[in-house]
Amino acid sequence: MYNMLKHTSVVIIVLLVGCMNQYQYDFGGKWQSLNDPETVIEFTGNTEIILYRGGKSFWGQATKNGELKYNITKRHNQWYDFEAFDGVELFTEGRIEIVDDKRIRIYFHKHHGILDLADEYYRTDDFTSYQAIMEKILQEPE
Repeated sequence: MYNMLKHTSVVIIVLLVGCMNQYQYDFGGKWQSLNDPETVIEFTGNTEIILYRGGKSFWGQATKNGELKYNITKRHNQWYDFEAFDGVELFTEGRIEIVDDKRIRIYFHKHHGILDLADEYYRTDDFTSYQAIMEKILQEPE
Protein backbone atom coordinates (compact mmCIF):
# COMPACT_ATOMS: atom_id res chain seq x y z
CA MET A 1 0.00 0.00 0.00
CA TYR A 2 2.82 2.44 0.92
CA ASN A 3 4.64 1.78 -2.39
CA MET A 4 1.43 2.35 -4.36
CA LEU A 5 0.84 5.66 -2.53
CA LYS A 6 4.44 6.71 -3.09
CA HIS A 7 4.17 5.86 -6.81
CA THR A 8 0.87 7.76 -7.11
CA SER A 9 2.40 10.81 -5.42
CA VAL A 10 5.34 10.80 -7.85
CA VAL A 11 2.95 10.58 -10.84
CA ILE A 12 0.85 13.49 -9.52
CA ILE A 13 3.95 15.65 -8.99
CA VAL A 14 5.22 14.91 -12.51
CA LEU A 15 1.81 15.79 -13.99
CA LEU A 16 1.64 19.05 -12.03
CA VAL A 17 5.12 20.10 -13.12
CA GLY A 18 4.25 19.22 -16.72
CA CYS A 19 1.06 21.28 -16.58
CA MET A 20 2.86 24.24 -15.01
CA ASN A 21 5.46 24.20 -17.79
CA GLN A 22 2.82 24.30 -20.51
CA TYR A 23 1.82 27.78 -19.33
CA GLN A 24 5.35 29.16 -19.64
CA TYR A 25 5.76 31.41 -22.62
CA ASP A 26 8.93 32.33 -24.44
CA PHE A 27 9.18 36.13 -24.58
CA GLY A 28 12.77 36.00 -25.80
CA GLY A 29 13.60 38.10 -28.83
CA LYS A 30 12.40 41.27 -30.49
CA TRP A 31 8.80 42.48 -30.73
CA GLN A 32 7.69 45.20 -33.17
CA SER A 33 5.14 47.71 -31.90
CA LEU A 34 1.97 47.58 -33.99
CA ASN A 35 1.22 51.21 -33.12
CA ASP A 36 4.60 52.81 -33.70
CA PRO A 37 7.01 51.74 -36.48
CA GLU A 38 9.95 53.25 -34.55
CA THR A 39 9.42 51.11 -31.42
CA VAL A 40 10.75 47.59 -30.85
CA ILE A 41 11.00 45.88 -27.47
CA GLU A 42 13.37 43.01 -26.75
CA PHE A 43 13.46 40.43 -23.97
CA THR A 44 17.00 39.04 -23.77
CA GLY A 45 18.24 35.72 -22.45
CA ASN A 46 19.85 37.46 -19.47
CA THR A 47 16.50 38.97 -18.33
CA GLU A 48 17.02 42.42 -19.81
CA ILE A 49 14.10 44.28 -21.31
CA ILE A 50 15.29 46.76 -23.93
CA LEU A 51 13.04 49.39 -25.49
CA TYR A 52 14.36 50.57 -28.85
CA ARG A 53 13.26 53.84 -30.44
CA GLY A 54 14.63 54.34 -33.95
CA GLY A 55 16.97 51.37 -33.48
CA LYS A 56 18.60 52.82 -30.34
CA SER A 57 18.08 51.77 -26.74
CA PHE A 58 15.77 54.25 -25.02
CA TRP A 59 16.06 53.04 -21.41
CA GLY A 60 19.81 52.45 -21.75
CA GLN A 61 20.18 56.21 -22.19
CA ALA A 62 17.45 57.26 -19.74
CA THR A 63 18.31 55.14 -16.68
CA LYS A 64 21.17 55.19 -14.19
CA ASN A 65 22.27 51.59 -14.72
CA GLY A 66 21.70 51.00 -18.44
CA GLU A 67 19.22 48.35 -19.54
CA LEU A 68 16.41 47.27 -17.27
CA LYS A 69 16.30 43.79 -15.73
CA TYR A 70 12.88 42.14 -15.59
CA ASN A 71 11.34 39.45 -13.45
CA ILE A 72 8.06 37.59 -14.09
CA THR A 73 6.21 37.73 -10.76
CA LYS A 74 2.92 35.94 -11.55
CA ARG A 75 1.22 33.92 -14.26
CA HIS A 76 -2.53 33.90 -14.90
CA ASN A 77 -3.10 31.71 -17.98
CA GLN A 78 -2.50 34.23 -20.80
CA TRP A 79 -1.39 37.07 -18.45
CA TYR A 80 2.08 37.54 -16.94
CA ASP A 81 2.84 40.17 -14.30
CA PHE A 82 6.37 41.57 -14.34
CA GLU A 83 8.64 44.05 -12.61
CA ALA A 84 11.53 45.88 -14.29
CA PHE A 85 14.47 47.22 -12.30
CA ASP A 86 17.09 49.90 -12.85
CA GLY A 87 19.80 48.26 -10.77
CA VAL A 88 18.02 47.33 -7.53
CA GLU A 89 15.40 50.09 -7.79
CA LEU A 90 11.97 49.25 -9.21
CA PHE A 91 11.64 51.25 -12.45
CA THR A 92 8.28 50.04 -13.75
CA GLU A 93 5.93 47.11 -13.55
CA GLY A 94 3.08 45.82 -15.63
CA ARG A 95 1.44 42.94 -17.41
CA ILE A 96 2.06 41.01 -20.58
CA GLU A 97 -0.96 39.51 -22.30
CA ILE A 98 -0.45 36.65 -24.75
CA VAL A 99 -2.65 37.26 -27.80
CA ASP A 100 -1.25 34.31 -29.76
CA ASP A 101 2.16 32.81 -30.59
CA LYS A 102 3.15 35.91 -32.63
CA ARG A 103 1.45 38.73 -30.69
CA ILE A 104 1.60 40.13 -27.17
CA ARG A 105 0.22 43.21 -25.42
CA ILE A 106 2.33 44.96 -22.80
CA TYR A 107 0.81 47.22 -20.17
CA PHE A 108 3.29 49.36 -18.22
CA HIS A 109 2.16 50.84 -14.91
CA LYS A 110 3.51 53.73 -12.94
CA HIS A 111 2.98 54.33 -9.22
CA HIS A 112 -0.10 52.87 -7.52
CA GLY A 113 -0.84 50.61 -10.51
CA ILE A 114 -1.93 53.51 -12.75
CA LEU A 115 -1.65 52.57 -16.42
CA ASP A 116 1.23 54.47 -17.98
CA LEU A 117 1.60 52.93 -21.43
CA ALA A 118 0.08 50.04 -23.36
CA ASP A 119 0.99 48.64 -26.76
CA GLU A 120 0.61 45.53 -28.87
CA TYR A 121 3.68 43.84 -30.33
CA TYR A 122 4.39 41.31 -33.07
CA ARG A 123 7.37 38.92 -32.98
CA THR A 124 10.17 40.03 -35.32
CA ASP A 125 13.88 39.53 -35.97
CA ASP A 126 14.82 43.08 -36.91
CA PHE A 127 13.95 46.77 -36.74
CA THR A 128 12.53 47.18 -40.26
CA SER A 129 9.60 44.77 -40.51
CA TYR A 130 6.74 47.08 -39.45
CA GLN A 131 5.29 47.46 -42.96
CA ALA A 132 5.47 43.72 -43.78
CA ILE A 133 3.88 42.82 -40.42
CA MET A 134 1.04 45.30 -40.90
CA GLU A 135 0.36 44.06 -44.45
CA LYS A 136 0.18 40.48 -43.17
CA ILE A 137 -2.19 41.43 -40.32
CA LEU A 138 -4.46 43.45 -42.60
CA GLN A 139 -4.87 40.41 -44.88
CA GLU A 140 -6.27 38.37 -41.98
CA PRO A 141 -10.04 38.36 -41.51
CA GLU A 142 -11.31 40.38 -38.54
